[in-house]
Amino acid sequence: MNGTNTTQSAARHLDRALTVGGYVPGGRYKDSTAKLYADAWKDFSTWCRSAGRTPMPATPETIATYAVHLMDDGYTPGTVQSRITAVRARHRLLGHPVPDNVAAWSVLRSAEPTREPAVTKGVCRKDLIAAVEACDATIAGWRNRAIVLLAWHLAIPAPGLGALDIPDIHLPQHLDDSVTVTISGHSADLVIEHDHEPIATTAIPMSVRPDLCPACAVRHWINIMALAGIVDGPLWRSVDRLGVIEGSGISRAGAPSSSGSRLSKRSLYRVWASLVAKSGIEVSTLRALRIGGAQHRVQTAGRL
Repeated sequence: MNGTNTTQSAARHLDRALTVGGYVPGGRYKDSTAKLYADAWKDFSTWCRSAGRTPMPATPETIATYAVHLMDDGYTPGTVQSRITAVRARHRLLGHPVPDNVAAWSVLRSAEPTREPAVTKGVCRKDLIAAVEACDATIAGWRNRAIVLLAWHLAIPAPGLGALDIPDIHLPQHLDDSVTVTISGHSADLVIEHDHEPIATTAIPMSVRPDLCPACAVRHWINIMALAGIVDGPLWRSVDRLGVIEGSGISRAGAPSSSGSRLSKRSLYRVWASLVAKSGIEVSTLRALRIGGAQHRVQTAGRL
């Protein structure tokens, strides 16, 4: 009973708002609203006479049957709703009981087309590369590379990506070995393979494109933090315009230093949004980046 009363109350508020909205300060309808209501009432009265029904006062069954009639004639749910609102408003203005429209609304809802779930388009590898190449050769730039490349390769939601701590990243002794990542809730560690063929030199193995390799990018970001004295706590941290990482113990530009607060989910989304704007690729979200990485692995596996 309470649910029905709530629905009827909402319907009355809707009708009153639409009715009052049709008035001008002089106390009469706007010409456009008056014509709309007059046309709706004329059509409703004509249909009632042909169907052997009473237009005033109308019953809820009459309103619902009229809605079915309009839908059968090809009118859109929006048009049907506006006509029913006009009929109900006329009842109220003339002092008659306003017919309930719950049954009519049920008719309209059943006529609404079934909406297919929205499918997020994944970021393609070409756009990924463009976004990574838009990262500056700065401390913040290397952090952003690591964020983007891990989001692509790990394919975990933003909350899981943002919850990573430095100890969750297990770096191997050899630079060309895989990196493993411990994710809370996963039964096994995730593996980050090198996305390049290392070139052996007399010094250390150097990648062809280390800026595109997730293993190299995350290792470089962790090494940068280690040089700043940060070896524990959140993996993703704020970096000020002078390149000071939060948690390093050095006063940051415009803010006092702290123990190292974690970048929020919104901040991670802002990192990606800024690279999207800077690179000029199609607008997308961090979720689309994750989906793109998963799609790329499926496509690559299919060609093996």
